[in-house]
Amino acid sequence: MKSIRFGIVGLGKQGLKYAKLINDNRDILYNSEIRAVCSRGLGKKDLVKSLFPNALYYTDYDEMLKSGEIDAVIITTPQNSHPYYAIKAFNHNIHVLTDKTAGITTKDVREMNNEALKHPTLHFGIIFNQRCNPLYLKAKEIIGSKGFGKVTHLNWIVTDWYRPDAYHKENSWSQAWNGGGGVLMNQAPHNLDLISFMLNKNPSEVNAKIKMVGRNISVENDVVAFMTYDDGMSAIFRTSCHDIPGTNRLEIDGEGGRIVIEDKTLTFTQTDILEPEFNKISTSPSERPKMSTVTFKCPDYYKNKRPTGEALKEYIKNPPEHLGIIKNYVEVLLGKAQDLIAPGIDGINSLELANAIYLSSWEQRIVTLPLDDEAYSLALNKKIENDYYQ
Repeated sequence: MKSIRFGIVGLGKQGLKYAKLINDNRDILYNSEIRAVCSRGLGKKDLVKSLFPNALYYTDYDEMLKSGEIDAVIITTPQNSHPYYAIKAFNHNIHVLTDKTAGITTKDVREMNNEALKHPTLHFGIIFNQRCNPLYLKAKEIIGSKGFGKVTHLNWIVTDWYRPDAYHKENSWSQAWNGGGGVLMNQAPHNLDLISFMLNKNPSEVNAKIKMVGRNISVENDVVAFMTYDDGMSAIFRTSCHDIPGTNRLEIDGEGGRIVIEDKTLTFTQTDILEPEFNKISTSPSERPKMSTVTFKCPDYYKNKRPTGEALKEYIKNPPEHLGIIKNYVEVLLGKAQDLIAPGIDGINSLELANAIYLSSWEQRIVTLPLDDEAYSLALNKKIENDYYQ
């Protein structure tokens, strides 16, 4: 296999974005291509033909999987259907790269993950593009270092996911529980994934409140969650998509300092000794450890178009966001890399956290993890019965 032939199921805004990304960066992706597209109707056939002349067009997903024309499928259908399409692909011996979220219930996603494990020769990835952000990678590196010590607290305010009514009118599924709508399922999965990714753990208890502010939708657009961990760490997570201008500030405190990520900059303030050790030797009521501060910035090209000059070399080596995930996925399939940046089975981590936040708010109680999959599914079905969008 010298390159990857991709099929895409679902050609909405996101599916079209991925297809163009692959088509425009074939030099970075080892000449991989969009070989097939599956969409519900014939309405996009001409669009596919004009943009991707070498791609075959299907209205039947099984037919595309059986065609022998694709090595991997990218799933960009509504969230609730991701496990369905992934399981079908596994059973046709097709590699899977799914968009986030992995699904809308942990029950369905566990079934998908179990099916993936039955096919060890197939590679299963998920498009958590923020795992390619150098600032969060740097934070993960610092957290894993001896100098940071134990993480004591995390506080993330991410209220810059603004979405007006026009967004929900354009994407009817985003209004409803049945479609996998809401800020926790559409925007904040990236943040919830990063919390699990950077800390390499999920909380043991969640206490949360969700609400809808200023929109005519069934689902939430405002969330506050308090989380506790078995090792004594705590975290506060606040997100919304109705605040203007909004904030995106992450603080992570450890025994050896503090990480702050804001305005595309990571600031690490490090103490010269871990706090528990300093506490043992300190004799002054006002004394503090010595501290030093370093900063790290995102490359200028991050989130922008392909750079030129020397910056192009780094861009090709470590592309940002979605392109970075797709490149890594291609490299693993071609044997040029060993590990996926975002394995598909990791998708359940952020989803379990989101489901726990929902259940905590709906039932006004502290929810323990691992989550009771059946309890959540039953609670979700009750919400779906009253959905605006069925």
